[in-house]
Amino acid sequence: MNDRWLFIAAFCLLLLLCGVVIYWLVKHMQALVADNKASGEAHHEALEVTRTLAADVEYWPTPDPTGTEGSREQKLVAYREVCDGLLLRIRKRFSKVGAASG
Repeated sequence: MNDRWLFIAAFCLLLLLCGVVIYWLVKHMQALVADNKASGEAHHEALEVTRTLAADVEYWPTPDPTGTEGSREQKLVAYREVCDGLLLRIRKRFSKVGAASG
């Protein structure tokens, strides 16, 4: 009789733990979706604002390094990668402008 109650108690605790883990995962997924949606909305708003202008809109999806896990050095590497990627894109983009106008 005691084993049955022990099993039921352990099973209830396991269900509670699973519920907590699922809740945590859902909250993090909602945050990721909200961040992605905000980025997409900003892109669409930029397109709407420049709709009547003779301007091209460039959209550069950029990873967010703030969620990087690990040591301080690993986090710095993630920020440097984003920075280096943006600098490379800027140099490529504006080297074309300088060559065309010069």
